[in-house]
Amino acid sequence: MILSLSQYKIFSSKIIQFYTNICAMSRVILVLMVSICVSFTVSAQKSVDGEKKVYPAVFQIGESPNAFEELSEVYDTPLLKVCDDDVRRAYAEWITMLKAIENHGKVKKFNLKGVKMWLKVFWNEDGSIKHIAFHLKPGSKNVDTEALTRFFSSFMKLYKSNFKATENFSQYSSASFPTLPQLVFD
Repeated sequence: MILSLSQYKIFSSKIIQFYTNICAMSRVILVLMVSICVSFTVSAQKSVDGEKKVYPAVFQIGESPNAFEELSEVYDTPLLKVCDDDVRRAYAEWITMLKAIENHGKVKKFNLKGVKMWLKVFWNEDGSIKHIAFHLKPGSKNVDTEALTRFFSSFMKLYKSNFKATENFSQYSSASFPTLPQLVFD
């Protein structure tokens, strides 16, 4: 089958037009697919941001760094501010809580002697504890972290500070057991 030059031009122009239409349709399909993907991503982000995140009550800082960072942003008021910038009062509140932890250890027969850690406590406005995050220091006595997590969970359920605040607050500090006052008076 031999095509004349005019037939060849018509045939080739139709092929080019067909190819152009396919390319245009592919672009439209590609744009639609990208738009759909973007809309699903945006709606998924909105639902995640709108939901209230649930964090463990007690956790190790290194094992849940996102929880630690996000809770620190939510509980950004320090204990010192809640104590009207009175360093002595804030220290007394912190030591009172550490002594309560120590006494709870005695009641539960959980030996804390030699435990050294970084401890961040997240309080509710009413003085109850919502979260405890901890990280054992290198010089700490070896302790089962799962047992320590359970111990802190039971402590949180019983402990409530004597003061109230107008907002949630937190304190990040070092804790060593026995506490210094305990060493002096024991």
